[in-house]
Amino acid sequence: MDELENYLKTLNNRYEKVWYMADGIYSMYGDCLPVEKIKELMHRYKRLFVYVDDVHGMSWKGVNGTGFIKSHWDSIPDRMVLVSTLSKTFGASGAFVVSGDYLLMSKIRNFGGPLTFSAQLEPSAVAAAIASAKIHLSTEIIEKQQKLQKRIDALQNALVHAGIPLMSTGDTPVFFIPTGMPDTAYTLMRKLSIDACFVNPALFPAVPVNNAGLRITVSNHNSLQDIDYLARLLEKHYDKALVATGNSYKKVGRAFKRQFVPKKEEPAKKEDLFHSAVYSSIAEIDEVLWNSVLDDQAFDYAGTKFLQGYFSSLPSDDPNHMQFKYYLVRNSSGSVEALTYTTVSLWKEDMLSHEMVSERIEKIRLEDPTFLTERVMGMGSSFTEGSHMYINKGSKDLRFLQRAFFDCIEGEFEKGGYGKLVLRDFKKRYFLYHTAQDRGYLVADMPDAAVFCDFNWNTLEEFEQQLSKRSRRHFRKEVLPYVDYYDVTVPDQLSIRDLTVCYKMYCEVKANNFSINNFEYSM
Repeated sequence: MDELENYLKTLNNRYEKVWYMADGIYSMYGDCLPVEKIKELMHRYKRLFVYVDDVHGMSWKGVNGTGFIKSHWDSIPDRMVLVSTLSKTFGASGAFVVSGDYLLMSKIRNFGGPLTFSAQLEPSAVAAAIASAKIHLSTEIIEKQQKLQKRIDALQNALVHAGIPLMSTGDTPVFFIPTGMPDTAYTLMRKLSIDACFVNPALFPAVPVNNAGLRITVSNHNSLQDIDYLARLLEKHYDKALVATGNSYKKVGRAFKRQFVPKKEEPAKKEDLFHSAVYSSIAEIDEVLWNSVLDDQAFDYAGTKFLQGYFSSLPSDDPNHMQFKYYLVRNSSGSVEALTYTTVSLWKEDMLSHEMVSERIEKIRLEDPTFLTERVMGMGSSFTEGSHMYINKGSKDLRFLQRAFFDCIEGEFEKGGYGKLVLRDFKKRYFLYHTAQDRGYLVADMPDAAVFCDFNWNTLEEFEQQLSKRSRRHFRKEVLPYVDYYDVTVPDQLSIRDLTVCYKMYCEVKANNFSINNFEYSM
């Protein structure tokens, strides 16, 4: 609500109407719109108009089941549009749009039809809607509301008594049990189904990717015995699902920006057998160790040391300034099981977007250079390409090693409070692919990378024989005819003149290529 008021202060004198759209009852978490605060803002800001979708507040609340929002007003204000339906609580067709603005309602009746599309309702649906309307207009709706309220209270009290985390403890039939990681939600759902209790997981895109959980809606079809049985099963399986997926109350709380306290002490996890360490400089990592596991990439120890020395020394307001962190995971005997590094830097949100999108955004950045940018903690750096990570795939406790590895990086990310955490570059069939998805990471395709490993050739003919049929055709057509036009040398160091020419060529390519839209590097 504070954010809404800030917008109102900014927009109130610029526009005749400032519309705020909201759910009366949030469909996932079951929490309620702060109606009294909305009333206060509508009283103070006469240009605030409210559009409320109360589909999850219909029938079970209010006089004649008119809904959660209507129960707070004697009549609908002229600066409110309220929409709802019978389809959620009664499973019947039939919806409505109401407002206290009679002129607006007249416009909707006259012009709204052509802007929508629907087929005719079949007779059975019409009959169900009529029957539902009759119930709403009778005292039977009061009996049904009271019956449902009894079940809401029963589940609410049982879950609180069992110590099960809840996103909302409001007076609604929607309950959300947070798990954070999708893997935990799936595991908990499977454990419940084995005990003959089916519950739906709430997953991306219905919720943010790392805000998974179980969504439960109570109805009058659920007996009090069923509700008690569900609560006892959740008490039995919730902690087990956390342990099975390397999760914890602390991690769930971090994901939802809440604090969830376990009812009993959490057991030690097997991933705790690994010791993780975080370093701020590559000088704290053994050079022989680094090169033994990462030297087949384009960033050996010396190269990474150079990158850290240059990019970390840039002014903090330089968009290419980077903060380096190094992560080392050892087993109980002290052997290195995982190694990687991350950098924190300013990323453009459209870095991997379509070139047409970046071209338009760059026009805005001519006046606002940091438009759509964010501090991102990413594996490796935006200057490097390839696999930036070593993890011992032969570890006998690989599953727990992966968890310890992710925990180490994610812990540093949470402490920094950065906008995004990006782990890259993995092959599609890489063994960490599914682990990342299960932990709530959103998978995105990176641009293709070319890696050439075989240099066992001495002539152009020998080189050509190593190419694919298609590449050979391109080589003969686009490379061979021009070989004699160039003198190729491999100097150890460029002169200032040559370096200036190379940088100019880089800038020309950068200005015309937005396929990877990062900030321009300075010379």
